[in-house]
Amino acid sequence: MTKNELIKTEHEIYILARTIWGEARNQGHAGMVFVGGVVLERAQKGGWWGKTIKEVCTKKKQFSCWNENDPNLDKLLHVNGHNPEFCTALGVAAELLAGNIHYQSITNGATHYHTASIEPEWTKRLARVVVVGDHIGYA
Repeated sequence: MTKNELIKTEHEIYILARTIWGEARNQGHAGMVFVGGVVLERAQKGGWWGKTIKEVCTKKKQFSCWNENDPNLDKLLHVNGHNPEFCTALGVAAELLAGNIHYQSITNGATHYHTASIEPEWTKRLARVVVVGDHIGYA
């Protein structure tokens, strides 16, 4: 799947930016690229995760920032350009989707991650491939 096939609408750039912001707003540029890269890794693999940015980002119980019970969901849905971290996330999303950031060197093929403060059961089935800030990535 090409990058142009992934980018269906400008709305999907905002979905990716909101996911990046929701998952990595306190992780700096590298952490934001990592989260966006994981989304792209999943979208390019397709299948169960979905075929578009929106499908991958909003798939139930995949990115906690989109979970209905997440206390920050309302913030995620209403964040705008007055928030500096969201502006950064928008820039990262646009650059990732334009192919200007080579996220593979940061994700190392990761399609899953969690923060260092937890260790989900699914980590036993996958190989740890990278640590970026507070995120531990698996493939």
